[in-house]
Amino acid sequence: MRSFLIVVGGLVLAAPLQGQGHRWTIALEAGQMQFGGTSADTSTDGIGAFRPSRPSTLGLRVERGSGPVRVGLGLLYAAGPATLVGPDVSVTATGDPLTLLELAPGVSWRIARLGTGSLRLDGGAVIDRWSWAVAPTRWRIGAEVGARVEAPLGSSTALSARLGVARTASVLEEADLPASFERRPSWRRSVAIGLLLRR
Repeated sequence: MRSFLIVVGGLVLAAPLQGQGHRWTIALEAGQMQFGGTSADTSTDGIGAFRPSRPSTLGLRVERGSGPVRVGLGLLYAAGPATLVGPDVSVTATGDPLTLLELAPGVSWRIARLGTGSLRLDGGAVIDRWSWAVAPTRWRIGAEVGARVEAPLGSSTALSARLGVARTASVLEEADLPASFERRPSWRRSVAIGLLLRR
């Protein structure tokens, strides 16, 4: 895992190196995730589930690029309770939140200009470290795709709004689940708004 992170970091910092028009961008973001999958209650034909419940997020994304393409690395922190979803009612825990630390290397492409702003498509890997006070820490690796709108506020700042969809193996282990539940892949939708700084 350490070697993989070193290689990814080196690629982000080294590419692209040629040319004079390369610029750095730094985005500070806040948002929320909504999870699906993760587990299923086999006693109710998969209607019930146990999964994270709408964790709030804080993110930092650093990118470098020239023209329409940027290579970047994102860091994300999220924390929220776990929820037991039933056919008729859901129960959300009030303590011991699930905590996520994420490293997300990726590439962003500008696909359209919107006046002075732009529409971009994002794609890349997610490397997740989940911790929970009542269970051991676990790592998950997956992929994320998304879309982002950037609206300039000036020559070096912009507002950004980003939507994303990601998928990993279940963030829960069998030992975390109630009786009759089984693990399913975790997928999530995320939304974030932020302030982008250019250099």
